[in-house]
Amino acid sequence: SIQNINLRQQLRTWIDQVKLALTYPQNSKERESAIVSFSVGFVPEDVDEEDVQHFSGNLINDPEYFESLLRELEQCESGCRVEKIEGDQRRKATFTLLPPDGLLSENSSLDIVRELSFISTDDGITWKAEG
Repeated sequence: SIQNINLRQQLRTWIDQVKLALTYPQNSKERESAIVSFSVGFVPEDVDEEDVQHFSGNLINDPEYFESLLRELEQCESGCRVEKIEGDQRRKATFTLLPPDGLLSENSSLDIVRELSFISTDDGITWKAEG
């Protein structure tokens, strides 16, 4: 489980931001603005504005991707279907996520395991997604 309270709070903040964005209609200015706000706080500090716009554009134009990101953030925060957390949780935390129940068909040979990494440059106080 998450040892770092600041990381847990940051995940909760991101989840709340995503949920807020999802309350607005698809293609609305409000939803777009909420997604951009989320993206600015989510991507690493060293990412340039063009890449931030590209990332938020992907979230705006692909609701399925946006909802899967929400599911993954919720998995990290809750610990549900998290296989492991690597890193010291002061500079880095990498979550290995198992597929959510019911998402794979029974005859699927694909076991999609995802990794989400978060980094901190101030000894675990503030967090961003890695790369």
